[in-house]
Amino acid sequence: MDTFLEFLAAFPLTLWGSVVMLFRPESNLNIFYLSSSALVVAAVWYASPAVRTRASSLAAYLLPARVFLHPSALLDYKNYFVFLLVRVFYFSTMVVTGTMVANAFAVHLSDIFGSNPLVEASMWTVLAVTTVVEFLTLELGYWVAHRIMHEIPFFWEFHKTHHAAEVMTPATAARVHPVDDMLVANASGVFGGLGLAICMQVFGREAQTFTLLQYNAIYYAYLLTFFHLRHSHVWIACTGWLGHIVQSPAHHQIHHSDAPQHAGTNLGYCLVIWDWAFGTLHVPTEEDRRNLAFGIGPEGKDYRTLSDLYILPFVKLLRPLRAPEEQEKQPAV
Repeated sequence: MDTFLEFLAAFPLTLWGSVVMLFRPESNLNIFYLSSSALVVAAVWYASPAVRTRASSLAAYLLPARVFLHPSALLDYKNYFVFLLVRVFYFSTMVVTGTMVANAFAVHLSDIFGSNPLVEASMWTVLAVTTVVEFLTLELGYWVAHRIMHEIPFFWEFHKTHHAAEVMTPATAARVHPVDDMLVANASGVFGGLGLAICMQVFGREAQTFTLLQYNAIYYAYLLTFFHLRHSHVWIACTGWLGHIVQSPAHHQIHHSDAPQHAGTNLGYCLVIWDWAFGTLHVPTEEDRRNLAFGIGPEGKDYRTLSDLYILPFVKLLRPLRAPEEQEKQPAV
């Protein structure tokens, strides 16, 4: 009860916090990052005659009404405030951080291998290697959690909330059920923490990642460029060797495709190397772009309200349990 009362007391502040998050530098929804993404879109429009043919002006290409005023997009805007409000309630108590896990793993590793560093290296080498290792293991954690969402029916019911979006804008990134959110955060924390613990064992306890505003520096570069375009109408495709490493916006848009051949592909966050390694990679093609449609087919019509996004997964999971009871109530013929 005390926790619930604290939650209610924080309600007005949390709504205000939803607005403040648009301006806080450590928030990935900061206006600055959205603006940097808009600059990438502008560069694409100016550099591509084909894009300028499809959109008569930069404004029409950047903010098409058919996308940003679509009912699915309007639902995403409303959900943004609810998502942050609900997240305050569970995130701080139900999610492990990479630092917590790293410290726990480091103790066990030092018991096995000793407490002395295994490798002597310069500060910059340690910083660079640790940053890359942590980033790769964070990506692996995300990939594992994301594959679980698509492969295990129980978790897929919750992940449908995200995939039911029929158009994509940056706000679609917040269309995430709390069950999804906790699974991803904990898996990333465990894998990323393990990577950091290994670096601490190899280089010593001073091993740390290079961060910018609390973000891994590699992720920060992605945040400034492609992050918000993953959930957008803007087709930017990495192909060739780069298409086997970087998750371009087109990679993630294919992941949201309603085409059966695209289901469960491109499960990475910033990279697709784990998709490449484990056989879930689909490198974007021009044919993919021409035939691209988002959503989960006719079932997507079930997700029209905020309560649908949060409550419907539980309802659908309980239906098979209720069905036998309802059949027993039917009169015998």
